[in-house]
Amino acid sequence: VDFESHGASSIYNQSEDYVELGRFRVQNNDTSSETRDVNFQSITLRQNGNGDLSDLSELYIERNGVKVSKEVTTSGKDATFVLNDTVKDGASGIYYIKAKVLNVQNNNGDSYQFSLRNDQDLSAVEVLNGYRSTVTRISSDLNEYKVNGSDVTFTRDTSVELSRNYAKGTNDVVLLQGTVATKTPITLEDLTLPFNSN
Repeated sequence: VDFESHGASSIYNQSEDYVELGRFRVQNNDTSSETRDVNFQSITLRQNGNGDLSDLSELYIERNGVKVSKEVTTSGKDATFVLNDTVKDGASGIYYIKAKVLNVQNNNGDSYQFSLRNDQDLSAVEVLNGYRSTVTRISSDLNEYKVNGSDVTFTRDTSVELSRNYAKGTNDVVLLQGTVATKTPITLEDLTLPFNSN
């Protein structure tokens, strides 16, 4: 079987949605007269970006819109997926790494770039006889995906006038009022409001 990167890099804003963090293709290269389907059993991928795997929820692998990973374990930068997926004789499968991003740590966004470091980190066996398939890495590194912090919007309350005259000494003057909205929890640490001194 061949392993190679697939698809293109993407940039997301953090949200409640599942996002793609990697895509790869597994090709069953059998050309013999016998039918030799392959059972793709497991894969261990290293996360080389600056994003932390602990900031991900419900990490899994999908093929043809169906979740095919049975379980995943993470250890530091490594994620091991257990699958039981068949790649037919002479065919290939496109696999997507997906998760929910719970937290973005870096000001410039978190990057995720998975890689297959060793041929032995992908386990595939022939369905008929259980013989281990030889793995060839056409490319080791998947494309880089970036997740920025969630979109934050401010919607002005139109019931508060944009311009009004107040008598000198008036207390509790409302200069601006509105609603801050975001798809994920945030902490507002610093707020800068430029204004016209006139």
